[in-house]
Amino acid sequence: MAATLRWRALEAGDVPLLAALASRCLRADGGSPDAATASFVDRSYLLPGKSTVGAVEPGGQVVAAAAARRNRDRLDAVGQVDPAWRGRGLGRELFGWTCAQGGDACTLRILTEAVTPAAERLYARYDLTRVFAEDVMRRDLTVPSPDVPLPAGVTVEAWSDGVIADFFTAYAGSFGDRPGFPGWTLKQWVSWTVDEEFRPDLSMVARAADGPVGFLTCTTDLIVQVGVRPDWRGRRLGAALVAGALATMRATGTTQCHLDVNVDNPGAARLYRRLGFVPIGRRARYEAGLRPRR
Repeated sequence: MAATLRWRALEAGDVPLLAALASRCLRADGGSPDAATASFVDRSYLLPGKSTVGAVEPGGQVVAAAAARRNRDRLDAVGQVDPAWRGRGLGRELFGWTCAQGGDACTLRILTEAVTPAAERLYARYDLTRVFAEDVMRRDLTVPSPDVPLPAGVTVEAWSDGVIADFFTAYAGSFGDRPGFPGWTLKQWVSWTVDEEFRPDLSMVARAADGPVGFLTCTTDLIVQVGVRPDWRGRRLGAALVAGALATMRATGTTQCHLDVNVDNPGAARLYRRLGFVPIGRRARYEAGLRPRR
């Protein structure tokens, strides 16, 4: 380990230091701004049950950090290295520490909010395979969004207790044919969707004569999910839902909007590009087998 660094477990008081580390990585690597918020780094590194390690330089900055937690027979891990400290073996140190937390786990899963060439080389060296990836895209809302009308016969309604079931029907109908669909219950999906940043007034369900056909959920500056039932795709319903949300965000003073799109969904990526979104980073998940310690 680098001689000038002090390695120690992370603690609650480190959240500002971890957020600063994430901000430096974000500026260098791209990705979602949410990854540098205090709430995000707290969830990523300091939830109960996680083992942690951080490298602190003499000035007090955290310049490398990792966290790992056992999830049955899988070890889930995250980590970051300050751009100014890369190329000194810190990534390998974090990876070695992570593997040592595995115990009897059979699988290592690494989650990264910004895929970099150096990280990909490290993962390839240890036979990690990418199993999931999303491109992070951004829309400049100082530029007006195009006006995309809803298809004939379609109406929209904002999120409320009385229409949650319709949102879930639209969600299940939109994504049930996608690889990796989790098969959540209504309660599970609502629990995942609704948090302190959720904006019910920006989240819309689209209905036609045969029921819910699409939906969109949002925070103030993030489109969380957009879905259109397969038999309604190709009619610009998704474009209309997104364009409507962008116009409302812009009218309320929001200056930019982000979203994530799976790399195996090129049709959605093309739609977002036509609406003015540009890619700014990639988040991903990698997995490999672990040799349990005896």
